[in-house]
Amino acid sequence: MVLNILLVDEDRIASIQKGNIEQNLGYHVDCAEKIEQARQFINNNDYQALMIEPSVRGAPLSPHASRIDFIKEVREKNIPVIISSTQRKEDLLKLWGLVEGSDYQGFLGKPYFTEDISSELRKIVGQ
Repeated sequence: MVLNILLVDEDRIASIQKGNIEQNLGYHVDCAEKIEQARQFINNNDYQALMIEPSVRGAPLSPHASRIDFIKEVREKNIPVIISSTQRKEDLLKLWGLVEGSDYQGFLGKPYFTEDISSELRKIVGQ
C-alpha cells in the first residue's frame, strides 16, 4: 500500500520535500500552501498522515490561527499529524497550545532529511 501524505507548507519548501519523499520513500504527496486548499484535499482524498508547518512566513513565532484550527480538524478525522517546524518541539505547547499525542503525533525540526520523515511515519503509521 502506498502512503498518501498531505504536506502543508510554503510552496518552495513543499515542492522540494514532495520530490524527496516520492522519489526516496515511494509515498504519494499532495501539497498545499493555503488552508482552504488543504481542506479540499482532506475532504476529497484518503490520507494516512498530514505534515504541516503551523507558522507562516514572516511571523515564525506567531502561528496562523487557521493552521492550528486545521490541525485540530484533521485530528478529529483520526489522521495522524506531524508538525514540521523551525521551532523547538518543547515550544509547541507554549507557543501554539499544541499537545503531543492529542494534537499531533510526530515532530520534525527543520531542516530535516528524508530519513527523518521515514522514521516519523513508521512511528505513527507503521510503514
